[in-house]
Amino acid sequence: MVSSSESSWSRSDRCTEDSTCVEVALHRGRVRIRGSLMPGLVLSFSPHTWAEFIGRIKRHELDLASA
Repeated sequence: MVSSSESSWSRSDRCTEDSTCVEVALHRGRVRIRGSLMPGLVLSFSPHTWAEFIGRIKRHELDLASA
């Protein structure tokens, strides 16, 4: 498992200290994400995989209503 303390994490300005948010960080050429409620659980992706994922979100390919 990747340590969550080695990165500088960012979150949306809409997040507050008591809200559930997704946090994102760049670390050693990888894009890392974690949930604010479980900061010890970190997922790591290549920049290419992350860009593909974000592109699919923007194109609404992952919307539950269209599934």
